[in-house]
Amino acid sequence: MNPQPGKERHNSSALLVIPIVGLEEKEYQFAFNSDVKGLGVEDAYSGTVRVSGTISRVGGQYHVHSDVSATQTGECDRCLCKTEQDFEAEFSLYYRVVGESPEEYNHDKDDGVGGIYTLKADEHAITLDKEVVETLQLGIPMKNLCGEDCKGLCSMCGTNLNQEACECDGETIDPRWANLKGLFPDGTSLN
Repeated sequence: MNPQPGKERHNSSALLVIPIVGLEEKEYQFAFNSDVKGLGVEDAYSGTVRVSGTISRVGGQYHVHSDVSATQTGECDRCLCKTEQDFEAEFSLYYRVVGESPEEYNHDKDDGVGGIYTLKADEHAITLDKEVVETLQLGIPMKNLCGEDCKGLCSMCGTNLNQEACECDGETIDPRWANLKGLFPDGTSLN
């Protein structure tokens, strides 16, 4: 299946569009590649977002299963080095075709309730841009690390401890308490 927008009623700037006109009751495969800039997620991803999957029709219902892959980029939260890692996720969507009457069709009221979206009988395509962007946004890690064993930066001199050892003694004294350091001889217990 080669997805190409035709006379569909969809957002004209949509990038990931699956035409559904004339689909028989069977499973079809689709694949898209889109630049992350076109989807607006370039702050956390770079290069190309790849979306592939299947769409199947049963009567007036459609099931879409998609796999999304991209390259996550960012900055390590411990050592501030640039990071790059593969991202993969999947999602499934269900659509039902409804008639023209307002009782049957109201995008604002019931779209997505119970995981089932609605399509008007005269809609000719399913657009996946929103769902792909949401999947990418949900995939952004809360803590971005270059590796689980990242040692970070020295809190005193700023040396990247993954690359070299620093010369700091490791003893950090709050400057407000520095004058008290000499009150007790070394090895004195305060118990």
